[in-house]
Amino acid sequence: MSDYNASAEQTMCYCNKMGKMRTSWTDSNPGRRFIGCEKWKLTKEDSGCGFFVWYDRLMCARSKMIIPGLLRTLRRTEVEAKRAKQMEKMYKALLVGSWVLFVGVEIWYLK
Repeated sequence: MSDYNASAEQTMCYCNKMGKMRTSWTDSNPGRRFIGCEKWKLTKEDSGCGFFVWYDRLMCARSKMIIPGLLRTLRRTEVEAKRAKQMEKMYKALLVGSWVLFVGVEIWYLK
């Protein structure tokens, strides 16, 4: 892995193609951007030329400690919000169904 490269806008990889900016989400480099070959880890068989250079400077130890925990909390919250939306849809359907049943029974009873 290469060191920091601030002038990565026109970085060419070893394939002689424009490097592609990506973001690392590993615990050791959360949110840190890097430039890699456009085929970088596209498939196991074809990972391009292996070109890799960091775009952002190294993060401080505290950032490396805090950001992964925040990301896990965010993912957990997103899953819980999705589940809550599904439950809300189910409760709405049950409510509508119960009112339809109630009105149907009332109409049947009044006849």
